[in-house]
Amino acid sequence: MDVDAILEDSISLFGDERKDTTTVLYGSITINVPPKALTLLADQLFSPTFALTELLEQGAIPCAGKNWLELGAGTGLVSIVAAASSQFPATVVITDYPDALILDNLKANVARNKNLLSRQCKVWVEGYAWGTKPDHLLTEPTRQGFDIVVMSDLLYFDKSHGILLESVQLLLSRTQDARLFVAAGKYTPPNVCQSFLREGEKMGLIWEEKMLKDCWEGTTVSGSYTVEELQARKNNSRLWIGRWK
Repeated sequence: MDVDAILEDSISLFGDERKDTTTVLYGSITINVPPKALTLLADQLFSPTFALTELLEQGAIPCAGKNWLELGAGTGLVSIVAAASSQFPATVVITDYPDALILDNLKANVARNKNLLSRQCKVWVEGYAWGTKPDHLLTEPTRQGFDIVVMSDLLYFDKSHGILLESVQLLLSRTQDARLFVAAGKYTPPNVCQSFLREGEKMGLIWEEKMLKDCWEGTTVSGSYTVEELQARKNNSRLWIGRWK
């Protein structure tokens, strides 16, 4: 898919105005948005990010005491919100492509919000290229895989669906309660989303699409976006929850 088209589609939600701020305030959480790194869009905060953070605030992603991993985390906002929530995971592993610019920014975002994260939640950042062996991620206490794997706005990488699902096979625990959360912007064509879901079914996943409410119900409001903008971004998102058969 055309990366520029995705960017323009996302920007068109709010007319021609592009927010170029390098710092985003999400309540008490401060996130730095780095300069463009490669073409992986790790510098962008897209619609599904806010759909997921709202669900976390509402307790709609049950993660208390669980082992959490995010693929392609970008700025790390979703995982940081999880680690700062009252129902925090036991472990939060934030991953993205092993590029120094991306990983350094992720580590800095975790560090600048350290005082907001639960002391009982172990949080760290790792480089991980999709489809490769994740041995460095599968250490105690996550040797048997993760209870929760999160993918925010990665489906537009349609040529990477295969390696994304390979990573899910390697990382998502084979337990009854393990869940895969896949959020996508509506600017990702439906046929691209359906292709990913079909391939997931072939490898043993069962999907449920979660319907998102029209209004913004996050108890934390970003200081860099209005409520109307947050609502528009959430409404521009879809979310599927996967589990093993």
